Amino acid sequence: MTVDDVCPQLLNRVLELRARAHGELCRVVSLLDLSVSNIRKISSQIANPAVRKIIENELVSVEAKLRLAKEKAVGL
Repeated sequence: MTVDDVCPQLLNRVLELRARAHGELCRVVSLLDLSVSNIRKISSQIANPAVRKIIENELVSVEAKLRLAKEKAVGL
């Protein structure tokens, strides 16, 4: 087997793994998106406004990170 034989096989394998990783990343981001939405619904039922505010601030931070992850996923 020569380098010319191996290189296309390696390239195909790398592309396959990259596509799989991209799919998994998109799946995880989608699940996290759903989790944030569910947490927001649950937190709206918390009686203590200070606790609700803390949770809301954390969710805003998580959503910003999710937006970045989605942008990176698009770039893969």
